[in-house]
Amino acid sequence: MGLLVSSGSPSSTASGTQSPAATASQPVNGGGAVGGLGGGGGGSAGGGLNLFMGGQVTAISGSSITLSAGGHTVTAAINSSTKFGGVHNASGIKVGNRVQVRISGYGSSHPVAVSIQDPATTP
Repeated sequence: MGLLVSSGSPSSTASGTQSPAATASQPVNGGGAVGGLGGGGGGSAGGGLNLFMGGQVTAISGSSITLSAGGHTVTAAINSSTKFGGVHNASGIKVGNRVQVRISGYGSSHPVAVSIQDPATTP
């Protein structure tokens, strides 16, 4: 499983120059792209990056999901706009399942799960 973080705006480096990530996606920690979760838009996280993550569910409730992959643990809110694939809603997802999640607002104070695929599908 892997992580893919993308940004719709350029990011700055420590030297103050912009990196070429204006429209490109950046794998995190050698992770690969996770397919099947759709493109941009959605969520209401108020900034931050889009994160595509495949990993193992470590906690799940009707209002949030936590998953872990490659040494990263991420928690995101589940709301009425969250789309589900393979299950009808969060109650169909169990701790230990391998899922794919698209999160908007990654790096902000309110990351939101835009879509969750259970079981995870590989590209």
